[in-house]
Amino acid sequence: MERNRIKRAPDKKDLFLLVLYVMILGLVIRGASFLYGVVKEQRETSDEGDVSQQAENVEDVEDVAEKEPYLYWADGVSFYVDGDWMPYEGYEGAFILPDKKSFYQLQGISQLDAYEPEAFYNELLKFYGRSYEIERADEILAEKSTVDGDRYKVGRIEMTDQTTRYMIDVVICQEKDIVVTLCGQCAKESNFSGDIGSVTETIRFQANANQ
Repeated sequence: MERNRIKRAPDKKDLFLLVLYVMILGLVIRGASFLYGVVKEQRETSDEGDVSQQAENVEDVEDVAEKEPYLYWADGVSFYVDGDWMPYEGYEGAFILPDKKSFYQLQGISQLDAYEPEAFYNELLKFYGRSYEIERADEILAEKSTVDGDRYKVGRIEMTDQTTRYMIDVVICQEKDIVVTLCGQCAKESNFSGDIGSVTETIRFQANANQ
């Protein structure tokens, strides 16, 4: 006869991690769906098998060097994108670089809630580490300020899976209770043609986003 099993009530640490992981999922789920779509479309392309053909379907670019940076904003966050970055049709906040092999995206937005920036960043790093190979990650978050004077911290995570290379900036503004992940991706055997940091440096938060 089996004994009745008594389920242990979740302690404060369990609840902390549960809430934290829910918020982390908000940061990664949008990017995951985008990356899956890109990889799937690459595999289903015709004989050329080159994502450049997809990019040409998004926009026929002529003399893109003369284009000025433009403002993109959504969900209380804004940033500037180089004028020669082409929006990727059907994916919010996603762009293709001129080489048509590198992609950059607003991956996700979440609340920070009561968590310290360093604790949140380290848990997000652990979360990524379960599914990806972490090649490099900042151990200390850099402190920066927006043009509006909002202070924030940022950490860089670089990782890979079997097919793709990722470059992620984790932006944490405790004053505005917000965490933003900006992600670049390219084929694993390739190198990035641009740095996501050029976007991160222009970020603005909340009420300032649409000004």
